Amino acid sequence: MLGTLIKEYMKENGIKQSYVADKMGTSPQILGTILNEKRKLEAVDFFKLCEAIGADAADMATAAGLYTQQAIKQEVTA
Repeated sequence: MLGTLIKEYMKENGIKQSYVADKMGTSPQILGTILNEKRKLEAVDFFKLCEAIGADAADMATAAGLYTQQAIKQEVTA
């Protein structure tokens, strides 16, 4: 689900996979396996990916149903 969401975001914003892979320091092939959810997306790579596409990581995680804004606020204030 997260890979699909990121691919849609990239398509809507005209961001090429090769550009993102370069910014992340990985190959387009590895990025492709991540986006197609055939490879686990490690947290550090998730943050790199979000930075590369100019997306807020918390917003992406929330949109994918992985995290709630309430949980984020609780962690920030803790």
